[in-house]
Amino acid sequence: MTTQTTLPSLTQDARLYKYVRIPTGGWKYLRANYDENFLKPHSVFLPKSTHPVSIEGGYYVASDEGKWHRLSEDPAEAWRMFKLCRVQGQTRELEVKARMLTSKQDAKEDRPKVVTLRDAIEKHLRSLNMKVASGGRKPRTYEAVEDILTPFGNTIGLDEPLALVTREGALT
Repeated sequence: MTTQTTLPSLTQDARLYKYVRIPTGGWKYLRANYDENFLKPHSVFLPKSTHPVSIEGGYYVASDEGKWHRLSEDPAEAWRMFKLCRVQGQTRELEVKARMLTSKQDAKEDRPKVVTLRDAIEKHLRSLNMKVASGGRKPRTYEAVEDILTPFGNTIGLDEPLALVTREGALT
């Protein structure tokens, strides 16, 4: 019987614990005795112990990124849910990475294939304007560059692809 309706997405670093009443009194989260393929039912490690002990009762929880997620009282059900939540977490991580890659590819496709002389001049003037605004350049530097580039662009043709602009073409 599942005690939780929605399953959490767990990372690969998630750990399985069991919330039990310990022999010395009180309740405590103890690390469950498991490896990647198997959970030993009711077997837990007491604090500062390297040997597992069997403690009946309590319930299993998953600890992930500082959060506790209650799974089940039944060891088999808890193990199944723990593995399922980790796979679900891996799937979500892959989906996020896929979305990031897709958005990067979309951004690359949105760029114009042909950069024109107008684009290059506008980009250079914006960059220079930012330097003037930050105090790195004097305003008259921007004005001088604009006075040179605007007639140059008009002579060559502002819609000319930048790859075709040559020194010889600028002099004729």
